[in-house]
Amino acid sequence: MNSSQLLVLGGLLILLSIISLESRADERKEQQEKLDNNCQQAREVKIAPLREAVIKDCISEGKEEKYCQGFYKDYGERTGHRAALFMDLPECEKAFEHSRSDRNSS
Repeated sequence: MNSSQLLVLGGLLILLSIISLESRADERKEQQEKLDNNCQQAREVKIAPLREAVIKDCISEGKEEKYCQGFYKDYGERTGHRAALFMDLPECEKAFEHSRSDRNSS
């Protein structure tokens, strides 16, 4: 092989490496999105009845339903100095571990 053929071959190998890395990154991102969605769905199952209860309490205090729904629409999420509820569910722990493993592999 002459030097120009080696250069072309080297360039192709670099290009293939870059494509492979991008493909793995895309797969990892898709997996993280799936895990995050599973976490959010599992949390919503737990949070929804609690949210409804605080909305009912709000309404029973004489406030309008629309106001109470708006005020508590993000109930259970991280707000101010409050942690998000139910982040300890298995689905959420799995999503967290997956995201953490990406940071640790860098």
